[in-house]
Amino acid sequence: MAGALKLKISISGVAIFVLTLLPLIENKFFAPVTIKRWSRLTIDDFQGIPQPLSSFAAAISSSIYLEYDTAVGKYFAYAGQSNIRSWAKRREDGRYNYLLDHEQCHFNITEYYARKLNK
Repeated sequence: MAGALKLKISISGVAIFVLTLLPLIENKFFAPVTIKRWSRLTIDDFQGIPQPLSSFAAAISSSIYLEYDTAVGKYFAYAGQSNIRSWAKRREDGRYNYLLDHEQCHFNITEYYARKLNK
């Protein structure tokens, strides 16, 4: 009896794992990552999968990237945003103004520090 119960629990666990993995594979799991340089954000820049238990409406993944300019012999820093690691929960009304403005502020801070590095 105990063996049958363990088998049922194992099968249920595998089924739940597969059911949660399928949407990830179908929903941009293999999508190419693009790094957008600092500019005005749009909702299309948030291609990632929203975190299911998050109380936030969106998250941006911005970083400072370094490039080496061989002509000058110096590094150049710039702010970039990953489209796959940035996500936003979809809204029925399609109004994203406040959300985009808020995430733009985070992106602006990243650009500010990139510019400080360049000085």
